[in-house]
Amino acid sequence: NKEEMIFDLGFRRERSRPLFSEPVAGSGTRLGQLKYIMRRYLPTDIPTCATILSHTVYPNTPVLSFRPRDGRLIATGSSV
Repeated sequence: NKEEMIFDLGFRRERSRPLFSEPVAGSGTRLGQLKYIMRRYLPTDIPTCATILSHTVYPNTPVLSFRPRDGRLIATGSSV
């Protein structure tokens, strides 16, 4: 969570320190009550949500995440 990353959000590029989280199993009992557990790192085998403060983007915009020091691709996904 402390490492800065570069996010390509469609045609925009942002630098941010994301908060990683994943949904808790069985927490969606009522509409709008889905709970998340915060993670200190980006797991490689579990679908994870990364929350960043950024400009507004449309839903389903492609997202690529890179490590700034070596430019390595870390994660792919889409905006919600």
